[in-house]
Amino acid sequence: MSNITRTRAPHRRLGRGARARDERGAAAVELALVAPILIALAAGIVDFGFRYQQHIQYTNAAMQSARVMSITNNSDTATTEARSLTTAGVAVTVSAGGCGVGQSSVSVTIQGTRDTLTGLFGQTFTVRGTGQVRCE
Repeated sequence: MSNITRTRAPHRRLGRGARARDERGAAAVELALVAPILIALAAGIVDFGFRYQQHIQYTNAAMQSARVMSITNNSDTATTEARSLTTAGVAVTVSAGGCGVGQSSVSVTIQGTRDTLTGLFGQTFTVRGTGQVRCE
C-alpha cells in the first residue's frame, strides 16, 4: 500500500466577482426609497419648530401687552405694544373693562396667520397667544 493522502481542492471564494455583481446598485435603490421619508421628516421638524417659535413669540407679546394694560389701563397703548412685538396683520383683543373697578386681571389675545416655511404641510397656519396679568 502506498502512503498517498488525498487533499481536497481549496474552496473558491466569491470575492468581488459573482456575489458583488448581484448587489450592485442596491445602495442607490435603498437611498431612493428612504430619502423622501427622511426629507419629509426633516421638513416636519423644521415646520414644527417654526410654529412653536411663533406661538412663543405671540404669547410673550400678549403677556407684555397685558402688563402694559394693567399699568396704564389704556387699551390703545396695549394694542400698540402687542403690534410692535409681532408681525403685521395680527388681531389684538383686550378684555373689556381693563383694570377698572371689580376687575382683578386683564387678558390680551393676539391672533394672526403666518406662512409656513416649507409648504409641505399647508401654506398658512393660525398662531394664537394669550396673556393674563393681575391688575396693579
